[in-house]
Amino acid sequence: PQETLAMRSGLCMAYFAEFSTIFLRLGNIARRTERHRLRRAVDWSLLASFGLSRLVNFVFLIRCWVKARPLVSPSVFRLMLSIQSAAYVMNVGWFLKIARNCFQPYTRAPSLEC
Repeated sequence: PQETLAMRSGLCMAYFAEFSTIFLRLGNIARRTERHRLRRAVDWSLLASFGLSRLVNFVFLIRCWVKARPLVSPSVFRLMLSIQSAAYVMNVGWFLKIARNCFQPYTRAPSLEC
């Protein structure tokens, strides 16, 4: 029961990462327009929401998971910590790509799709 609660809590925190997807999709819509100020605002909103919901949130998630270590079997703990760490590293890479996009002038419509 405690292991299940720890897993569920971690999953709920991980789902918060999808908050930044709202701004990613808005950015896709905004790129179809010539409104550079709108695109710039959406890009910066994506950067901020991505940083909070994916980077800060995952640090908190990993911290909570480490605190839950006594409640979880060692194999499950290692597996989940590996998955969370890999997701964090992947999100750092995406964050850098988004940040680079925020600082580039709009000469073309860059894609943030992978």
